Parts: sequence; C-alpha cells; structure tokens
Amino acid sequence: MHLVEVVEQKKIVCSTTSSLFSELPSVEEMLKKLVAAVSALETPGLDKSEVSRLPGIIAGVNSYQGLFADYMDYRGLEAELMEWRAKYEVLSKNTVDASAKPTT
Repeated sequence: MHLVEVVEQKKIVCSTTSSLFSELPSVEEMLKKLVAAVSALETPGLDKSEVSRLPGIIAGVNSYQGLFADYMDYRGLEAELMEWRAKYEVLSKNTVDASAKPTT
C-alpha cells in the first residue's frame, strides 16, 4: 500500500491572471496518476500495449511536475513585477507632485 501526503498549494493571484491556472491539474492529481501507473506496472499479466503505455504516463507526469514548478515561478515573478510596478507608479506620481509645487 502506498501512502501519499496531501500538501495544500498556495495559489498566486496576479492582475494578469488567466483561466489557464484553474484548468491545470494540481501536482497532487498528477502524483495520483503516477502512483496508479507504477502500481499498474506491478500487476502481473499486463497486456503488452499497456506495459508500453505506462512508462510514457510516468515520464509525462515527471515532465509535468517540472513544468508546473517553472510555471509557478513565473507566476511569482509576475506578481512581484506587478507589485513593483504599482509602487513605482505611486513613487513617480509623488515625485511629479512634489516637483510641481512652487517653493517659497
């Protein structure tokens, strides 16, 4: 029997978010597919086509996990960029407002 630890993922929200993130399977869902494929490989008497198909699923899950991590990094960078952009706009406005005031 396999034990799988469930880890809650933090969702990153940006002003340029798309519906793509909500459509992506979670890492947990992909791990379940991985466990199912590995378990199926341990089943005696598998059909030849099934034996050749399962390693592809396993490789696909491994690739997905790496790409998902990269995607989350990009989302984090995007959120940070949006935060810095907002701060820059406020700072820029304050600088323009301060330079526009006459000195006495």
